[in-house]
Amino acid sequence: MSLIGLFFVLLSGVALLRSQVQMLIVVGIAAVFQAAYAVNIGPATLTPGHMAVFFLGLAVIIRQKGIEASFRGLVYPLPGFFLLALTIWAVFSGLTMPRLFANEIQVIPLTAEGGQYVEIPLSPSAGNISQSFYFLVNLLIFGLTIAVVRTPRMLWNVVYGMLFVCLFNIGVAVVDSITYTIGAPDLLSFMRNADYGQAHSQAVAGMKRLTGSYPEPSEFAGATVGLFAFAFRLWRGGIRPQLSALASVALLVGVLLAFSTTGYVSLAVYLFIVYWANFFWIDRGFGNDVATKLRRYVVISFGPILALLFAIAVAIRPDLLNPIAAVFDDTIANKASSQSGIERTSWNLGGLRAFVESAGLGVGIGSMRLSSFVVALIATTGVVGVLLFSTFVYSVLRVTQRKNTLYPEVDQITAAARSGCFAFMLSASLAASTPDLGLLFFILAGMACAPTVHVRQYSSPPMQQPPNTAVATA
Repeated sequence: MSLIGLFFVLLSGVALLRSQVQMLIVVGIAAVFQAAYAVNIGPATLTPGHMAVFFLGLAVIIRQKGIEASFRGLVYPLPGFFLLALTIWAVFSGLTMPRLFANEIQVIPLTAEGGQYVEIPLSPSAGNISQSFYFLVNLLIFGLTIAVVRTPRMLWNVVYGMLFVCLFNIGVAVVDSITYTIGAPDLLSFMRNADYGQAHSQAVAGMKRLTGSYPEPSEFAGATVGLFAFAFRLWRGGIRPQLSALASVALLVGVLLAFSTTGYVSLAVYLFIVYWANFFWIDRGFGNDVATKLRRYVVISFGPILALLFAIAVAIRPDLLNPIAAVFDDTIANKASSQSGIERTSWNLGGLRAFVESAGLGVGIGSMRLSSFVVALIATTGVVGVLLFSTFVYSVLRVTQRKNTLYPEVDQITAAARSGCFAFMLSASLAASTPDLGLLFFILAGMACAPTVHVRQYSSPPMQQPPNTAVATA
């Protein structure tokens, strides 16, 4: 067990005895540490986030009706049913397809051979076991999140915690940047102890790319975009507006300073959709109060105001465009023609070829490395996996839009969770090497689905104080 693993064991031990909500937030914090391992078991490693999930399971089990609540969201036609079916198929494909198509298909393995990724014949590998484990943990955290968020008050308390996770993610990145600037990057070596390749010391235009506790800036940017979408939608919905606004601004700056193509493109697509949805009043999931309308007008005014300010600044100082142009060339314009861009494109082409050569069944999760979540899902899980995941996502994004007349705040929170899930999928579609969307995605998915699962609790009038005045305890 590593030092950071021991820290999270102690933290989880305290949290699981205090409340389920606090234990869920510990999982969210641990999920940020993607460049670390907590426990090393032979050739396999367990990340802090995956280890914390098991403590959350204990926290739910020791509470009344905890196990029953965990399985409640996995029945048909709720979204969890399709996630369960996807998990079963993914694990089955990971264990059987590499044997069925052994030595018949060329793939790029998850682990590099001699520091380079080269094609090898398909065969069973440790990656099949590890990815199967990750899929099972994702299903587990989804069910456990639904078990934790059984009432509007508990959902509200989880929102407080997730906003803390958002700020914590940026705080780690700031500390990392400071230690790099003062010439002491080894101070944070305890959170970069994983044995896979890491690129946390890159710089663009003389500035260090924010990496935080992730292996590389693109992964940090992708996760930060997802958290930004969650916090930004909370602010637009009037949920804890001061704290969510602070988190949104901090996360937005974090994405910009990561200098990542993944972050820039996914952020641009997300903001483009949000802006025009507000401009044409397509998104009608908001209230009609004055404060909500004012926030909508603020979002609409962002576009012309920022364009005007930028035009004035360039007119006064034309040389301001030079560093911006340099960053654009390095991160976007020349990315496709760079060695990394060419390599990642070849991975995706190899994945599509593997899908065809496997007759649409896929080569099994963990069998090959790719550079897009969409291609990874197609190449590894085949037609069946794509259909099951698409149904699950449709259920999360559309079927869970049930209005709650007693608790209007619940509608805004679940909409924020759906928004975060959508942004996580956007960023993963640009750079993810496997079909694993991560723990934070499934925590948000569980938050979005919880009111639909626990209809009776969310349809009951409050016994004491409403959710927006609840103390952060459960």
